[in-house]
Amino acid sequence: MKPHVSVACALALAVSCSSPVESTTEEAPLCPSGQLALPNGTCIAPGLRADDCGAGFRFDGVDGCYPVLPPDPCPSGLMAVPGEEHCRPVAPCPSTRFGEAEGVAGAIYVDGSYVGTDSDGSAARPWQRVQDAVNAAQDGATIGIAAGSYVESVTIDGKAVQLMGRCPDMVEIVGRSNGVAPVYIPEGGAGSRVSMIAATGAGEAGVVTSAPGVTIDRVWVHDMPVMGVVVQSPTIKGSAVVRDVLVERVTRRGIYAIGGDIDVARACVRDVDLVDGGGGIVSHSNSTGEIASVDVVDSLVDRTGGVWAESARLTLDGVAVIDVRGAAGGNVTSALGVGGTFERPASMVVDRSYVALVDGIGALVLGGDATISRTLIRDVYDGSSPDGGVGVFIDADGLPVPSVSLERVVVQSTIDTSVVHQVGRLAIAGSVFRDVAPQEAGRSTGIGIVVVDARPPAIATLQLSGSLVERVPDSGVLVHGTDVVIEDSVIRAVFGPPDAIADGVSVRRFEGIVPEAHLRNVRLDDNGRAGVTAAGGRLVLEGAALVCNGGPDINGETFMSTDFDVALDDATRCGCPHADQPCRITTLGLFQ
Repeated sequence: MKPHVSVACALALAVSCSSPVESTTEEAPLCPSGQLALPNGTCIAPGLRADDCGAGFRFDGVDGCYPVLPPDPCPSGLMAVPGEEHCRPVAPCPSTRFGEAEGVAGAIYVDGSYVGTDSDGSAARPWQRVQDAVNAAQDGATIGIAAGSYVESVTIDGKAVQLMGRCPDMVEIVGRSNGVAPVYIPEGGAGSRVSMIAATGAGEAGVVTSAPGVTIDRVWVHDMPVMGVVVQSPTIKGSAVVRDVLVERVTRRGIYAIGGDIDVARACVRDVDLVDGGGGIVSHSNSTGEIASVDVVDSLVDRTGGVWAESARLTLDGVAVIDVRGAAGGNVTSALGVGGTFERPASMVVDRSYVALVDGIGALVLGGDATISRTLIRDVYDGSSPDGGVGVFIDADGLPVPSVSLERVVVQSTIDTSVVHQVGRLAIAGSVFRDVAPQEAGRSTGIGIVVVDARPPAIATLQLSGSLVERVPDSGVLVHGTDVVIEDSVIRAVFGPPDAIADGVSVRRFEGIVPEAHLRNVRLDDNGRAGVTAAGGRLVLEGAALVCNGGPDINGETFMSTDFDVALDDATRCGCPHADQPCRITTLGLFQ
């Protein structure tokens, strides 16, 4: 059996048409700055624009949206979130003795410095312990706490109270070594509020709640042996609104929803010690299957693990995840991650966010659905894991087949691959993948997008449109045993060391599966070896332009005993410096 080549004017292998066809392709018009010309004369503007930036982000005019943050790390007790150029306290300290609670009708007060024995909760005779005030309070009461360090574990149950310190710098509740959190709100404390305090010391976490409708605002949780803020659902659904909270120097997880719902805004989570894995913000279903939900806006996760949803729902908007570190000897770490099971599905939605300095993977999707838009992922390396250095990694391995959408996403400066897609559906639009730079000599990586059908029969498919792949050393798009559609896109400047493949698009048979790639209105420009290669697969080019590639524009060959099949239409053109000639199909044995 001979390889099949179908061309509009019956091109023979390595020979142009016997009757040359006069080019009808005009030179591409000059596109506006930041836009790229396509073969059909239209222009595209992949990547991020100024109007894609969130309120706390600034467009750099080149790569995308960067969070506005102080130039140096904030010291202990101070914080900043995207949009803040200077470090600030978690909350300012009022001049009044009991802060915002002073003068509130029916308020009762706590002051550990009071030496009397006649405490009744009044400002003149305040309680000396916070728990005594909680016990004495009526449902809905406000408790004002004066400056001091209160060594106790406070439980709010059977009523809703508003626990308000003077400010986190002046009021701390120091948990005792009895396993109970400094502040614990079981189900009976529904509707309670904790604000303007610091929580530290011993205990399960700084603030733990199982109740619905809890508010945690302007709280500093620090130096806890376990976690920071926990919302759980042992029997009923716990939920909390978390605002202007700083969590630092805790262990395993900064903010954690286990079967509960958390609405987070303007939070800073940093320096979480991942001794047993975990992350900065984590959501997880509980043992009864209750699905957790975490929504995070305008927040910073820094110098710790990333943000992860395990059999849970996660949304991020205006979030910066920076300097992501894994646990020593642990699994690969990701800045953003989602994973689910058939019984407990998971989903992640990320918009207008920023991921940088990641030891591992930028965004990891394992058996869950994900939508990432208007987000910059950059500087991804693999200092602690051989599986790292990937911008976006999609897999399932026996889990539900994922469906992933990347829209106006920029992935740049990774050391392995921009995108690895192994199972499920991946749709990419208006995105940029650039600057893959392997750190090891001879490393056989350095790919823009690799699609591998690694979990048959759950086929991996790719729809790539309006996008740019550039400055990668091995392959712009590598297709192993699956189907892809690439349209209205540019793949260029694929260059590498002498042993690199350096093809714009490479389509290859993989484990008995014959791939098929359709390229429509695609420009393949200045790639070091072939513009496109079909090795034991099917390749269809419609209105493509292959310009100034270093080797053959189109290479087809038998691979793993499977013939290739290349089909061109008469609008597909090749040449240098312009795509103004019919294309030649060669068989050079590049993959023998």
